[in-house]
This record gives sequence, C-alpha cells and structure tokens, in this order.
Amino acid sequence: MTAPVTRLRPPPRPPGRLRVGALLFLFAFVFLLLPGLIDLAAQWPWFTALGYERVFTTRLLVKALLAVGVGGFVWAFLYINLRIAQRGLVPDPLVLQFDNGAASVDVIRLLRRVAAM
Repeated sequence: MTAPVTRLRPPPRPPGRLRVGALLFLFAFVFLLLPGLIDLAAQWPWFTALGYERVFTTRLLVKALLAVGVGGFVWAFLYINLRIAQRGLVPDPLVLQFDNGAASVDVIRLLRRVAAM
C-alpha cells in the first residue's frame, strides 16, 4: 500500500520579505535600464540639432517592435516546446520525498502548473 500524496503549501511570507524582493527588482531594473536611458538622453539633443527627430523616433519604434516581436516568438517557441515535451509524461504521479520527515513533491503536477502559466 502506498502513502497518500500530500500537497505542499508554502508557509506564509513575512511582510518584510516582499519588500526586500521588490527593492531588489527595482535596483536590478534601474541598473539595467539606466545605461539605455543615459544613451537615449545623449542622442536626443544631437538628433534634434541636426533636424533628424523623425529618424530618432523611427529608430526607437523599430527597436521596440523588434524586441516585442522576437520576445513573443521566443516565448511561443519555448511554450510549445514545453507542451510537446509534456505529452510524453506518464499520467501517474512522480512523487519525490527528500527526507523521511519531509513532505512529498509531485513533479508531474508542478511541471503542468508551470506550463499552464
């Protein structure tokens, strides 16, 4: 007889932990975005002085559309790949238990939950 599968529920997060995560995300966003904004701020007056504002805005628009298009294509490719890979998974649960006292983890359910996002 096998033991019943128990569901894992994460413990509630302390409120300070969310603030730390938000601050880390904010700092990473600023450090990744700031060099591009500085470059943009330096190029705008130069294009304006030459009278090529339209070239500047067209260039920005093309970069943004290309980023959205390529990002969407990559997301779709990876999502479809994950869905195809999951077709071969067995419907029986794959349960892992790392320690005698620890709760078991159903890997198949976790993978399906990730693919549903």
